[in-house]
Amino acid sequence: MSTISHIFAGILTIATGTILYTNKQNQKRHEEVIENTKNLSEVIQEIRYNCANENECMGELLSFVEFLKRKNEL
Repeated sequence: MSTISHIFAGILTIATGTILYTNKQNQKRHEEVIENTKNLSEVIQEIRYNCANENECMGELLSFVEFLKRKNEL
């Protein structure tokens, strides 16, 4: 395997690990939000309160929706 192939494989490995770690952190945070709130309105309020800007809020809300989908599939 060439050096360039090794470099790309390393970058891909790091990127995959980072994505998996981030997803795990998001899942943990979403579970904590659900435990500490009573209804969906409060959850959305909590997510919006902790966002720095609109794009971050949309990302967090989409991440939360994906989390709920996965949780309901179990």
